Amino acid sequence: MPDYWTHYLHGTRVLRELRFDFKSEEEIGLFVLGLLGPNVFYYVPDNPEYLMLGNKLHSQKCGKYLHTVVKELFKTRRAYVYGLICHHTLDRLTHPYVISQVGSGSKHYEFEKAIDAEMVKRVLRKPLSDISFADKIPHELPPELEELYFQIAYEFFKIDNISFSEAVYDTRIFIQSEEKGGGFLSIFGRLLKRLSGEVKYGGYDGMDVLNLNKRSWFHPTTGWESRNTFLDLFEQAVEESKKLIGNSLKYSMPPDVPDLSFMTNLPCVDY
Repeated sequence: MPDYWTHYLHGTRVLRELRFDFKSEEEIGLFVLGLLGPNVFYYVPDNPEYLMLGNKLHSQKCGKYLHTVVKELFKTRRAYVYGLICHHTLDRLTHPYVISQVGSGSKHYEFEKAIDAEMVKRVLRKPLSDISFADKIPHELPPELEELYFQIAYEFFKIDNISFSEAVYDTRIFIQSEEKGGGFLSIFGRLLKRLSGEVKYGGYDGMDVLNLNKRSWFHPTTGWESRNTFLDLFEQAVEESKKLIGNSLKYSMPPDVPDLSFMTNLPCVDY
């Protein structure tokens, strides 16, 4: 999955091309929160149940999860729903490329950060060290989100005592620490040391992390060959998100989210 800046660039691009924007600060904050998707559960330290929930939401019962969120929140918290749709679309279209390059192990997060750095440099024309994401995350959360994720965690996966607000708080703290050059928490529970300024994430500095040379890569599940660059996949995600959200806006109807895994862009495993 791309990291938070790439998700933000994707989501804001989708809204811009649809010529649609949220009017209130609350809605803007909820859209950003939706763009983070289930990733917020990766940032809670010393609690493997949050990590487990994040992993399961990305790969199991994805359609059930997405349809539940749409059903429960579309009428009252549409901004969050649209953000989550963007997160899902970008994840499922780009994650196979990321996994094909570095797998799902220790190099995964550094590779995502390297992609983030390249995308920010291309789109915003700034280094990561010059911008802040933490202040975009809302401090006040609607109680419906807390209640819904508590329900989803237990009813879908029998994971109890999950607090969405705690996960969002820890996400903000992690990102603030990372931006100050002191992030020692890991998305996978490892200890990572961040350097301030221009970071050479996992030794990927200067490498073709966006596959601009169009090297062949293979879908990790199906083995399908592709030469798509990350930019190609990003553009595909923009178009798909525009279609889903655009139809929802046009007909004032809940979006028809596909039942596909965040990880593989294939039908979800429901067990």
